[in-house]
Amino acid sequence: MVLRSNDTVTRVLKRYLAGGLDAMPRRTPPGSPRTVTPQWEAALLRVTELDPHTVGVQSANWTTGLLAEYLAAKTGISVNQETVRTYLHAHDYACKRPTWTLKRKAEERPDYAGNA
Repeated sequence: MVLRSNDTVTRVLKRYLAGGLDAMPRRTPPGSPRTVTPQWEAALLRVTELDPHTVGVQSANWTTGLLAEYLAAKTGISVNQETVRTYLHAHDYACKRPTWTLKRKAEERPDYAGNA
């Protein structure tokens, strides 16, 4: 189940029962260390609420690529688009195209719910 031998499981279980979590060895997680700082994450959340034009980006909408480029220039931390998407998703943001509506045309219709 845990992809370890019975001897290993028994040894670790005995160590845990004898000394609790303090008896368990601490290991650093595999992989490279995090490059994203809490300041970068705060800047990402702040800038997503802004119109790109207000911060000097010539685009009507933010894309993950534009956010990555902008934050690399402002914070000095360069990440790829997938990292930006992952952090946005972790904060309940969705990366998708905006849907355009013609509110003016809808309001002209007598059966429009907003006219009630």
